[in-house]
Amino acid sequence: MIQSTNTLNDHQLLEAKALIAICQKYDGTFRDPYLSNMLNFDPDMPAFFLYYEKDELVGLLTVYADDPDVDVAILVHPNHRRQGIARALYRSFEKETASYPIESVTFQTERIFLERHPDFASNWGLVEDEETETWLGSWQNLLILKPLPSSTTKPFQMKWKHQK
Repeated sequence: MIQSTNTLNDHQLLEAKALIAICQKYDGTFRDPYLSNMLNFDPDMPAFFLYYEKDELVGLLTVYADDPDVDVAILVHPNHRRQGIARALYRSFEKETASYPIESVTFQTERIFLERHPDFASNWGLVEDEETETWLGSWQNLLILKPLPSSTTKPFQMKWKHQK
């Protein structure tokens, strides 16, 4: 079951932080997704999509939308991956935000995730774009991946981020 909301209540925030910690430990990642809608261009737009199985939060999609080019992060509990949860969360996000003026969607994660899941980008129909940015720090590179030309979904790009 997927729940969407524009803000997380205290219980949902605790669940989200616990899921994030589990995913980070398993994946070797460190970046925390943005867990507030305080800077979103529309405070009423759903910013959190929570996927529950038997009252346990096993998937989370967060939206950072300070302008119409939004960033999303998707986390799925390691024991529940490859079951369509990430796609279900993304489809719910697309449906629930269809009436908002979103121009592009950028997925964010860290390079280590992509290295440990080499089929992830191709399974989502993404290829690396030529554009790259370097963040402060000598090894914090931002790689941008875009959908393959045959993709039928709405345009989006994917950024992979190293964190310190």
